[in-house]
Amino acid sequence: MSLILAPTISAYKTHTNGNDFLLIDTEVNHDISVQTVQKIADRKRGIGCDQVITYQYKENISSCQFFNQDGSSAELCLNGIYALANHLKKMNIHCNHIQTKHQSFSITDNNEDGLRVSIPQSILQSIKPYTPYPQADIPHIIDCDLVDIGNPHLLITIENIDDFPLSLFATHPSIKTAFPKGINISIYSILSGNSLRMRTYERGVGYTQGCGSAGLASFFRQKSKDNNLQILTVYQPGGDIIFQSGTNQVIMKAACATVGRVEINRSI
Repeated sequence: MSLILAPTISAYKTHTNGNDFLLIDTEVNHDISVQTVQKIADRKRGIGCDQVITYQYKENISSCQFFNQDGSSAELCLNGIYALANHLKKMNIHCNHIQTKHQSFSITDNNEDGLRVSIPQSILQSIKPYTPYPQADIPHIIDCDLVDIGNPHLLITIENIDDFPLSLFATHPSIKTAFPKGINISIYSILSGNSLRMRTYERGVGYTQGCGSAGLASFFRQKSKDNNLQILTVYQPGGDIIFQSGTNQVIMKAACATVGRVEINRSI
């Protein structure tokens, strides 16, 4: 017996600090193909979003998968996890944990601190220095590291993030050669010992208003330079994220919202 798909896909438009998502419950909507992701994520011909997140819920645990705007899969999206946790709370669905392919994240919510996502310290795989290939029209880069937290990040510290040609750097052939599977690239300037400003160009998406995993990667990177660092505020164009050390975990707090529910025609 073949499965008859509904003519529309129910989704919720959400965002965390301007990093926007379409959340789709695959228990209800079933088949979501790469082609469908590309169509609905398109900002001109579809609904538009940075990532599509499919999820399933059972016994206080939600499992989810991440798909970039171009249809490629992503290992991790912290802003997406935060948005999903907030959405389930708004739907009065009690969720203690959100499970990705490689990690489990604990979710807590109270009147004092609001929504908190607990990230296991073990998510950090490695921090390695990196020297980019010299590029014409790109300022010389000195302070640069590769940080692997389940998805790859290239982090660059510079004095002024507003003047750096991030898009040109991120799409340069030398970067594509060095990272054929793509890489998330963030530049940031340090404001104080526990705060920084950041801009991010995500693989499969492009320039984004915010990136939670890039913020987390910067927290681990800065902590490797100063072991006394306990809290870091990451200011991004869409808003700020706070990361705080806990016992074998890092606590994340951010601003998020569910914008609304949409019914998407499968034939778009």
